Amino acid sequence: MSLSAALIFAALTPASVFTLATTDTPDTPAAVQRAIGADPAPEIAAAAALGLGGSSAPGAEAELVELALSPSRPALALEALARYYRAHPPPAAGIPGAPGHFYRLPDPRLIAFAGDAAPERRAAFGYLCQLIKDPALLPVLVRLAQDEVPEVRRAAALSLSERSLKSGGGAPRGEAERGECLAALAVLLRDPDRHVRVQACRSVGSYPAAGNGGPVGLLAAGLADGDFNVRVAALESLGRCAATITTRASGAPTPELPTRRLREMALSDPSISVRYTAAVQLAGMDPALAASCVSPLLASDREYLRSAACEVLGKLGTRAAEEQLARLARLDPGIRVRETALAQLGLPAAKADPVVKAAIQTALADPDPEIFAAGCATAAQNQWREFSPTIIAALARFSGCGNADARTAAIGALADLGAVSTLPPSAPGAAPFRALIGPYRQDPNPSVRMAALGALATLDRQPPPALSRGADFSGVLYPGGKPQFGPAPYLFLETDAGTMKVRLYPDQAPITCGHVAALARAGFYNGLNWHRVVPDFVIQGGCPRGDGSGDAGVSLPLESTRIPFTRGTLGMPRDEHPDTGGCQLFLCHSRAPHLDVAYCAFGQVEVGVEVIDRIDVDARIRRARVEGIR
Repeated sequence: MSLSAALIFAALTPASVFTLATTDTPDTPAAVQRAIGADPAPEIAAAAALGLGGSSAPGAEAELVELALSPSRPALALEALARYYRAHPPPAAGIPGAPGHFYRLPDPRLIAFAGDAAPERRAAFGYLCQLIKDPALLPVLVRLAQDEVPEVRRAAALSLSERSLKSGGGAPRGEAERGECLAALAVLLRDPDRHVRVQACRSVGSYPAAGNGGPVGLLAAGLADGDFNVRVAALESLGRCAATITTRASGAPTPELPTRRLREMALSDPSISVRYTAAVQLAGMDPALAASCVSPLLASDREYLRSAACEVLGKLGTRAAEEQLARLARLDPGIRVRETALAQLGLPAAKADPVVKAAIQTALADPDPEIFAAGCATAAQNQWREFSPTIIAALARFSGCGNADARTAAIGALADLGAVSTLPPSAPGAAPFRALIGPYRQDPNPSVRMAALGALATLDRQPPPALSRGADFSGVLYPGGKPQFGPAPYLFLETDAGTMKVRLYPDQAPITCGHVAALARAGFYNGLNWHRVVPDFVIQGGCPRGDGSGDAGVSLPLESTRIPFTRGTLGMPRDEHPDTGGCQLFLCHSRAPHLDVAYCAFGQVEVGVEVIDRIDVDARIRRARVEGIR
């Protein structure tokens, strides 16, 4: 009996419908439609939409439209349709005279969502319009930008950008549309809600630089915002605008960049994130001025700021900068700084520099897996083939889940250094490479397996292999024993910025919840930092190394749940391979529909959600504890 037939004879539940919708076969959309009928209950329709958003079947688009237009009209259907379009951009549907990346709504009736009484439906329409760049929708977006609900205004700000679909290409908005969009965004830059202001900054930064009254002028005002998240977004967007100046037509007025202001922020802003971002963006605008920030940043006791100095040095491209990076790569006490310095050494034209090569040689001998991985990447980027024997000899040093990044980097570097793509399978160099990499096809870590299988497929001139699923439980999955969950389990995160009470959902993600709860009970998270803060997206922490590359000795399978990523949702970070979750945590600032199903959502902040907005990079988890768990 097929899964859809089994559903018809069993109780139709959100869980069973979600399971069917995420099977992802060519028949999945039709099977979902047969199982749920034309008028599904709201929770059934939402579960079906959530699952179908990640489908690769062509029929998923039509079924999502039908779900959106069903009597319950779930907002999740529009958000899932946007997720589907991210992975499967629609064909150029033909607005006469318009570039190929403008697309019509798949059904004109969907525009009714823009005027719906429910704000979540209006916001969902705004999210969809990030992917549907139809000029006829611009007046609707301008109206949504004036909505009384902040989340709707935020969604409108996202869709007023000039960005096209990921694979769409085509020309930007016309001049009249640009002016209308920028006028609406100028108002949103003064919005009382910080999340709206962040997204307004990002959308303004998607437009090419113009005169001082254009995007640069608008963003310069954002540098004085009282919220550090907004200042970071304004800085990043200024950098994107500045990058367009050199490509503008001759004779166009050149905007004045606030470089002195950026230098001041790099040296004295109270936010670590702002100082880092200001220094890095300044290096792209005025390298000489940014160079004056290097010494003060390197004098900081914060690894994050010393890493910013490395990024500035990498953009200078001088011999003196290369030598300083090489010294930092060898001698800085902070692993994060050494990693950044090594990564920057691949950028300048230092192909034969003995100082740089000595730093790479030292990195390849380092016992730290991430330093070794950074050395592999730089050797491969510079095509220094003389390092291949060193990399091969070092592979045996790095076993276990915690060293998976080192094995993955080594396999990738050896493939690049051996020019595997240009070798026929019978070439002399192919056999040794195949013999070396072959055993890693059965590596317990999924990322390593995929790296080995991919390298061998390239050698054989075959398409990339199918995803090899399975996690690595080589370590202790539940330190102190498997937790027993009561009816209302909670994770408490006491941080420098306040305490958050997070409801856990072991009924949907038992392995992830059990692993995190066991770690918290054992004191694992106490004192760890929040190493990544992306304004109006996520804060991420819980890495034992403090740089985002650490784990607790196991990798977890992806447990896709029916929990959408909204403000305060607790998620499990992972690498490109889905089964690489671990001990780290992320919390969403705002709705992030593109994360749904693709990442494990396993908790929700019930008390203290405002703490997320106050957490800057390098803030600490003072203590993590659990309640409702035996």
